[in-house]
Amino acid sequence: HYLVFVGKGTVFEGKKGISIADITDGTSNTLMIVEAAGAVPWTKPEELPYDVDKPLPRLGGLFPDGFNTAFCDGSVRFIANTIKAKTMHNLIRRNDGNVIDFDE
Repeated sequence: HYLVFVGKGTVFEGKKGISIADITDGTSNTLMIVEAAGAVPWTKPEELPYDVDKPLPRLGGLFPDGFNTAFCDGSVRFIANTIKAKTMHNLIRRNDGNVIDFDE
């Protein structure tokens, strides 16, 4: 159930990868891993494609009120299903310069 977002602006952008210095929003403000809605067999690696102009995929599923996440600083958090899409986009993108406001 635990996947990473891949795509422009994410921590997993491109085949070359990024450095820690490329996470300009801060490692404590940037998602690395999220609990996705569907399980993935270990024999079939899979990621969550991310595009800022497309709807977010369904997350969570193991818990009724939200989903687990891991941030780039190594911290883990449980995020409520009521989180706004805008806040999730800000957490996924590593260098958008937006302030994270969980109360927004």
